[in-house]
Amino acid sequence: MFTQYSKFLTDEQRKMVHEASLEVLENTGLLVHAECAREIFKKNGCDVDAEGHVKIPHQVIEKYIKMFPSSYTFTTQDRKSTRLN
Repeated sequence: MFTQYSKFLTDEQRKMVHEASLEVLENTGLLVHAECAREIFKKNGCDVDAEGHVKIPHQVIEKYIKMFPSSYTFTTQDRKSTRLN
């Protein structure tokens, strides 16, 4: 489904978007309000400060990208349809 959208970008452009995303997540990070989520990030190698800022090292992201399945089908909760609105 999402493959059709990736055709708008060249391989080089996709690589640039990926690298820019890694830079933002590693250097700027995210503000995470949920303590339980911050603990999960911290337990998995991310830097978490007292205010809830989470910085995700590129190594952590690359590790989990390798774990992703090569494809995924989105379904509704009742699994009767794969259509997304």
